[in-house]
Amino acid sequence: MVRDSLLLTPVFPQVTLYDVKTKRFVGELLGHHNRVTAVQLNPRREVPNGCLTASVDKSVRLWDTQTLTCLHSHTAHKVEVMCAAFVPSEQVGSPCPLP
Repeated sequence: MVRDSLLLTPVFPQVTLYDVKTKRFVGELLGHHNRVTAVQLNPRREVPNGCLTASVDKSVRLWDTQTLTCLHSHTAHKVEVMCAAFVPSEQVGSPCPLP
């Protein structure tokens, strides 16, 4: 996934960030305990530098890509999480759209 000059690549079990302009490694989002299945940058920028990740470890995490820190972790899922999406606040609770 790319936004502006940031490239995010899901790798077991972290997400690696690269700057596509400089072709340099930026850092990693570390915290999942199994394969990352989805990565989404916040298209509306309501959360500055926000990024969502989902994982087979049954969690969804909200990250700050500037500081590489996990801002929130949701671990109440009973099954693997295959997608994660930012939605307008009036649509919270809607399922992720399938491709």
